[in-house]
Amino acid sequence: GPPSSVCTVTNPSGCTTGQVITGTVVAGTLTQQADAHPTNPGSTTVTMRSKVVGSPFTGASSVTTAATSQVMEGALNPVTVTDVRGGTAGWSLTATLSGPFVELGGGSMPAGAASLAVAACAPVAGSATRVAGTGGNLGAAVTLCGVDPGIDDSDGDSGAGQYTVSGALELTVPAYQKAGAYTSTLVVTLT
Repeated sequence: GPPSSVCTVTNPSGCTTGQVITGTVVAGTLTQQADAHPTNPGSTTVTMRSKVVGSPFTGASSVTTAATSQVMEGALNPVTVTDVRGGTAGWSLTATLSGPFVELGGGSMPAGAASLAVAACAPVAGSATRVAGTGGNLGAAVTLCGVDPGIDDSDGDSGAGQYTVSGALELTVPAYQKAGAYTSTLVVTLT
């Protein structure tokens, strides 16, 4: 039955009373935050550079129109997902481009000219088991990281945790591409 606050010792083993201890844990939120990679001017901009084999993100900040395609690369600004909701709902972090790469003079490159490779989806200690994304061609949405619904293996028995996603973007500039400054927006969605 429920604990009692009074007892009388009637035998050598004594008697016991009980006190129910209650503590309430309020659910937090699910958030994402980007922080600037050292090669980028800020957390909302990625600087693309000509690809240099073996030494990432150190190439020239532009390429020259050529008779062959060329690859540019840039570091994804790391995105940290924090799930302190205290449940097992899970989440998914995806990325897609807002549209083709365009420049003021009318030049364009399709979204499919770009890809994103996920370098890591690094959890802090005690975080639930995550599913690291593989990235892929940005002509469609790509998965960066996630925790499946129902995961219940972190400290405190919830699917919560903190994870930092890093990666690299590549843009294949076609042969004979019109000169200009091209932009598109990488849209990172947390659901």
